[in-house]
Amino acid sequence: SYHAQDMLVRAGENWAEAMITLSETMRNFKPEEQCIVVDSEVDRLLNEAFKAIKTNIERLNKIAETNGLDMEEIEAEYSSPSTYVLKVLSPREFRFHTLLQELDKLCALIDKMWYVSLVSDRHRSQIPFETKRQIIRMVNRVRTLVYRAQASSQRAGAPDAVDPRVGTVVDPSLKKNSGSAAPTTSSEPEAAAAAAEDEAQKGTTEE
Repeated sequence: SYHAQDMLVRAGENWAEAMITLSETMRNFKPEEQCIVVDSEVDRLLNEAFKAIKTNIERLNKIAETNGLDMEEIEAEYSSPSTYVLKVLSPREFRFHTLLQELDKLCALIDKMWYVSLVSDRHRSQIPFETKRQIIRMVNRVRTLVYRAQASSQRAGAPDAVDPRVGTVVDPSLKKNSGSAAPTTSSEPEAAAAAAEDEAQKGTTEE
């Protein structure tokens, strides 16, 4: 659905960067017991996002059952479906993509119920919007939590560790270098011509 694609574009990279920091970078210089505390809070926020979507799906299915409809028998097709090849660098990144699949299911269910007039125009627009806003809020809270935990270790004098994102799709240097032009080098014929000109000038000076 459009909404799941929108969330992948808007939040996918931010989540991936935060999770590689949590799963690898922070482990290099922060005590494991402190990392586990951050892990627990991240999992709690992620579970809340899953629960919110699940609650909406269950509520909508009950409405359909009350009206004697089995929504599995109705198919919803989208005009611009997309397939993505995902590079998952941590378990929690995989869970985030699973969350987007749940969002996809919710949106499909809403559309099918809208077709049979069980969901109003307002709710068809409002439920996905509110769900996406919750996901964005969750991603921002997790990023803030992870990066604050990392910064606290650096302020405490922990040695800088090699960033495991280097050499991967979330390498921070890729953003910095994406707009710069590649350096130019002189070709061998040009270098030879320049050397010959220098020699000629030297010979003129000596005469």
